[in-house]
Amino acid sequence: MRRLLVAACLLAVCGCGKKTPPLPAAEIIPPAVTDLAFHLDEGGVTLTWSAPPGRGKDLRPVVSGYEINRAVFSPDQACDSCPLPWGRPVHIDERDARSELPGRHRQYREAVLRPGLRYAFRIRPLLGRLMTGPFSNTVAFTWETPLSAPQGLTVSPGDGRLDLVWQPVTSALDGTPVLLEVRYQVLRAAGDWRFRPVAEDLRAASFQDSTVANGVTYRYRVRAIRQVSGAAIAGPVSAEVPGVAADHTPPALPADLVVQAEPEGILLSWPASPAADLAGYRIYRVQLPATDPTLLGEVPAGTESYFDHPAPGAGRWQYGVTAFDRATPANESAAAFAVLTVGPVSTE
Repeated sequence: MRRLLVAACLLAVCGCGKKTPPLPAAEIIPPAVTDLAFHLDEGGVTLTWSAPPGRGKDLRPVVSGYEINRAVFSPDQACDSCPLPWGRPVHIDERDARSELPGRHRQYREAVLRPGLRYAFRIRPLLGRLMTGPFSNTVAFTWETPLSAPQGLTVSPGDGRLDLVWQPVTSALDGTPVLLEVRYQVLRAAGDWRFRPVAEDLRAASFQDSTVANGVTYRYRVRAIRQVSGAAIAGPVSAEVPGVAADHTPPALPADLVVQAEPEGILLSWPASPAADLAGYRIYRVQLPATDPTLLGEVPAGTESYFDHPAPGAGRWQYGVTAFDRATPANESAAAFAVLTVGPVSTE
């Protein structure tokens, strides 16, 4: 690093063109990464961090790569004052760390981990071959074999909800039995959306998703999470299972149906239904003692009356009114009934 600074100074003094003072070292050395984190799953560990911001108007990162430092040791050897046994560092290019990630997001994956050992990682940015920035924060975890994928996932529809049930996970990927409590994560997707967690840290092998919309197809996956020394190790996901919530609850039946004979027909009226998803009402009529009514028609929500014109012939007539909602197919309530006698009724 000293040689690089000397060379920069010589160029500033001896170079052709406009002379400028050399940059201070603090403006050349890349700043430290301050948000190093990790994620554990069946593929190993993924380190994530934000690239140090560059200088200038666009603040584009100026680092050329990163140095990955790893320490591997037994959990029995860990102590707050003990130095970590850092191994030989690995160098990665800035382009490999960026890959397809947006903005300043960077990552590094390592798949070869041994169960029962503790791992620590730290990184520092590189600028060329000679200049390195300060070390980042250190992250550490104890690795154990991830748990198997949950089996037997089923999704049952309800009104505004989907009920998920699966078989409890009892073993790890290597077949060893699970001795501690298993936690579960539920992931959901709809349409072209990516799978995203909709429930975390579940202790039971079931979940009710009440944040769904009726008529929309959702897809679900479930994974088991292993907790080891405060770190979560995610296992592989289950098979994907779809589900569609459906409204099967009809509106309340109309109350206090009133049927009144008018000169030109029969007027029916009733109080408005309080159902939020009310679509309308259906009106039925049957001549007693028959029991199979005829649908006279429908009126939309907000219309709480119906005029039967012309009036039916002489006899005892039973009218019925039901409420139905906007579901497909519609849910229809039970009927409110009222009986009206028209003209003279034969007693034969």
